Amino acid sequence: FMCMENGLFFAAVVSTYGMPMVVELGVAFDVLVASILFGVFFLHLRDSIDSLDVDRLNRLREADE
Repeated sequence: FMCMENGLFFAAVVSTYGMPMVVELGVAFDVLVASILFGVFFLHLRDSIDSLDVDRLNRLREADE
């Protein structure tokens, strides 16, 4: 967890070099919300397919062709 927190902070500092702390916190919050949304998306994907195995998704794509 600490590694992810340090990575988020580093990404915010690098992307907003020279900006006020409020802007840095805003960018860090945006990155945090995006990572939570990706987590929820993959959770729903895993629940609907019962796996995150890419082969099942490839079979769905091949069936459409």
